[in-house]
Parts: sequence; C-alpha cells; structure tokens
Amino acid sequence: AGMQLLNVCQGGNLSLHIPEDIPGALPHWDAHDKGHRHGLEIAPDSLMERVYGDGEIRVNSMHHMAVDEVAPGFRVTARCPDGVVEAIESQLDDWLALGTQFHPEADSASALDQRIFDEFIQGVVERAAMSI
Repeated sequence: AGMQLLNVCQGGNLSLHIPEDIPGALPHWDAHDKGHRHGLEIAPDSLMERVYGDGEIRVNSMHHMAVDEVAPGFRVTARCPDGVVEAIESQLDDWLALGTQFHPEADSASALDQRIFDEFIQGVVERAAMSI
C-alpha cells in the first residue's frame, strides 16, 4: 500500500481491482504462491534504472489494486508488461521519493531488489551533505 498511499496523498488515484478495472492484465496476486513474480519494464533516466540497469527484471507481485492516474509531480518509472504501474518517482529535485508496487523488503525479494535501499540511503546522505 506504500506506493498507492503516496500516490493518493499527492493527488493521484487508483484502480481498485485490477481484474475488473484493467481487462487483459496479468495476474498480480496468487494466494497459493507467495513468490509470484512478473516482469518489469523500466523507464530510462530514473532511480529504478540506476538500481536495476538493463536486462530482464522480475519482481514479486502480491496486489490487486494499482495506480491509475499518477499524482502531479511524479512520473511512472516502471510498469509490468501489461501496463500496470509498478514504480513512481518524484520529479522534484529537492524531494527523494520512490514508491514501488512490488515489495523489495519481502522474503520473496531478490538481492537486486535490496539495492533500492542502498540507493535510498545514498540519496539521503547526498542531500544531507548539500544542506550543510
């Protein structure tokens, strides 16, 4: 709910149930498989691109809601191949904000997913150094 909450609080909205609201969408939840994964298409020149680089990316998926309209000041930086938004990032230079639909903190996350936290810490340190 982190990315969804971030998006709504900043003025965006949601699709409340992917199977009904997005015809032809891939399954984004499997109650019998907590390790359910799908591919990811990443936007260039984004934090997500710095974290994941090139090549095929697969992330865990355990949701039935999705971002519909992206909040002002944010851009979509990753999508599932079916078009469902999987990551948004702030476009403001003075606000480091990244929301992911997948769960990089979950047991089903990959070692690559953990790099999101490294990038976040690095970004905080860089911004703190700029304010001194």
